[in-house]
Amino acid sequence: MNIKELSQLAGVSVSTVSKIMNHKDANISTQTREHVLSLAKEYNYKPYSFVRNQYPEKSSIFGVVFRDCIPDERLLKGLMNIARSRGYGITVLESHLNPSQELKNLALLSSSNVDGILFNPISKSLSPDVQSQLSQSKKPYFLFSAEEEMVGSDFLPAMSYRNMAEFLTEKLVEAGHSRIALIAEKDSPIRGEFIEGFKNCLYKNSLPFTEDLLFSKDNDKFYRSISGGSTTAVLSLHFQNCFRVYQRLLNRHLHIPNDISLTTLCKHQSNIHNFSEISALLIPFEAFGEYLGKCLIAQMEASQDSKTPFLPRRNHPHFCLHTA
Repeated sequence: MNIKELSQLAGVSVSTVSKIMNHKDANISTQTREHVLSLAKEYNYKPYSFVRNQYPEKSSIFGVVFRDCIPDERLLKGLMNIARSRGYGITVLESHLNPSQELKNLALLSSSNVDGILFNPISKSLSPDVQSQLSQSKKPYFLFSAEEEMVGSDFLPAMSYRNMAEFLTEKLVEAGHSRIALIAEKDSPIRGEFIEGFKNCLYKNSLPFTEDLLFSKDNDKFYRSISGGSTTAVLSLHFQNCFRVYQRLLNRHLHIPNDISLTTLCKHQSNIHNFSEISALLIPFEAFGEYLGKCLIAQMEASQDSKTPFLPRRNHPHFCLHTA
């Protein structure tokens, strides 16, 4: 944040802010002084901070701003692993889906001596204030998303939930399943991408897609399709929903995976070990965190290949399909 932005935020002139920040404010009211100093502290404004930004000292620290809470501890682990291996530390801030907090986080990093910024924005359309903060920071930065794919020149490629859906569907098809039900919640930001991967795999294997294969939740129609034998496998977007289906099918005296195969994405390794009847693919958050860190560090060190595709292992060696 510069002095002009602080003056606009405080509703006073630039000269008033300058006098207060340089302790030449004898003729300024206590109320105005406290108001300006409070905003300066809140947004971490420092006098002449633009000079430091033009001639920064390398700190070997980069900042990461998440749009909400950290989406997965393995993503942070991946970031820390790559940072440590390359001699960097990291500063992590969370915006909690609050645009005002998001702006404060960027202001804090912009005025600090971090060498670069990884920014997970609340909205794919950056506000003018956010764009201004990033521009004035004069620091290398990348935007990223840990969920839905966001397209833009400053966005790094995201994890492909489309590819994950294709992989899981292909495994079910290879096991002989041709009637596969898909459960994908309507409010999930990755729903569309996941359904697209499911459809792509069916198409590649000359299997028809019909709307009766798609469910937003496990309703009565869903369970009738299983009881009637028209569905032999279920692919779920989230482990919690798949586990609920698992429990309800057990209550109906169905044996998993002998009677029906359940397949899902999973965030936690413990779920894979604790519920071995469910075939779960671990979302590669740790690899994605390492990828984000590598890209930013390459940018900070002026490497030519700073922005590369995210290419996790395509064969997923730890995945095992449980089926009859």
